[in-house]
Amino acid sequence: MTSSFATAKLQKPNGLMSKKVLPIQKTITTAPNRFYSTGSKTLIIFLILWSSLSSAIAQDRKVLWVDSIFASLTIPEKIGQLFMLPISTNSNEAEKKLFIELVKKFKPGSILITQGTPYSLAKITNKLQSQSQVPLLFAIPAEWGLGQTLDSTICFPKPLQLGAITNDSLLFQVGQEIGLQMKTIGMHMNLAPNADIDINDDLYPRTLRYFSDNKIRVANKSIQLMKGLQSKGVLAITKHLANQKKDHHMAIKDSSAIFNLHQIDTIGFYPYQKLMEAGIDGVITSHLDFVLAGNKKAIPVPISELFLSEVIKNQLPYQGLTMAEV
Repeated sequence: MTSSFATAKLQKPNGLMSKKVLPIQKTITTAPNRFYSTGSKTLIIFLILWSSLSSAIAQDRKVLWVDSIFASLTIPEKIGQLFMLPISTNSNEAEKKLFIELVKKFKPGSILITQGTPYSLAKITNKLQSQSQVPLLFAIPAEWGLGQTLDSTICFPKPLQLGAITNDSLLFQVGQEIGLQMKTIGMHMNLAPNADIDINDDLYPRTLRYFSDNKIRVANKSIQLMKGLQSKGVLAITKHLANQKKDHHMAIKDSSAIFNLHQIDTIGFYPYQKLMEAGIDGVITSHLDFVLAGNKKAIPVPISELFLSEVIKNQLPYQGLTMAEV
């Protein structure tokens, strides 16, 4: 605080004027304001840096934990981590007991839930997790919600109905809700979306499991559903539907299951390619065949090192999971 002075005129009772010096007090506040502003910015920057550092440390700890667990496994146990075993939670007690013994013996990395109820699911998943040395991943087919696999749970509209919606952001919201429900019951992986294209042919069964007969619409809808699932921490695994009627020895006109290796952007593979580019967590390659130029005989993708290594991993390139039914 500093003082300054001002001169004031005062009138005396006789009418004469006189001068008097009066002190004026004033407070300097600019310096503290500058200090406060700089201090706030410093504090904010410090908090941002600390948050980033904490996240990096937490991530490093996760990596170290995974590496330490993996290093403790034997070669057969590491191979076992590549397998996913299916189970219906509606199985009887004898079947469940046998399944638990198989899990303890072979140590698979993940479990596929094929049927059940929320209550029976909770019992078997808790039991399996308690018996496993390495935490298990649990997968479930839930293209239109948990109701596809579990009784007494919600079913959302099926893909063909969702494909008719013009607002793609609604597919994101559906994916979010399915993901939230999956996390609630301890599921980590959704075998969805189905990225097939609907083919209007007698060779194919009529089903509501296709988004559309338009490759761009199928890709866009699939990507939005995928992103909704991922936003809730659920792994999205795209797949191709089986068709028992198809003759896999002939390269017929359908490119959704059989396509030219040198034209992977053709109709059938287009949605899968776009999903890979958008960051899909995994691809089930079963029931997907391809042909080499000039050949008529189709080659199943799951047993083709050429397709899995050269096309998917190198040509696209794709770094996610590739899975197959055996």
